[in-house]
Amino acid sequence: MRLVAMYVLLAPLVHLGEHLAVSGTSPWWTHLTYMFGHAGWVHYLLNGIGWTMMRPILTPARTLTAITIAALLPPGAIPVLGWSVVLYYYLGLCLAGMKTGDRIRLLLVVALGFFVPWIAAWHHAAMLAAGWMIRKIERKWENTMY
Repeated sequence: MRLVAMYVLLAPLVHLGEHLAVSGTSPWWTHLTYMFGHAGWVHYLLNGIGWTMMRPILTPARTLTAITIAALLPPGAIPVLGWSVVLYYYLGLCLAGMKTGDRIRLLLVVALGFFVPWIAAWHHAAMLAAGWMIRKIERKWENTMY
């Protein structure tokens, strides 16, 4: 419920997207607000649905890890520290546990991003791979605990 409330409260930022753009001369606060309102309503709603689906595995540590990895990726033509990039990290965490058909469908969706303008496809793919690798490490760590 808190996640839905957060999205409702942040919805007005969608209309401010053009003012939230990030560049080298942008005010410092745009680097934080950009991730919430940089795209249109469809993008915003899809991210909301994705976050709602990922809710059972959300943790502050995982989210901070994802944001850190995303911030360390080489910059592209457009800023990429949006929630969808972080969401792809969470999808990567789930990738190892998916059935083969679901995994193939997800990878096809990621591949489609390379053909759609204004999508940072390399960053989404890199975050998917990072989440997958981190989950492998988490599982190894969990196995050593028992």
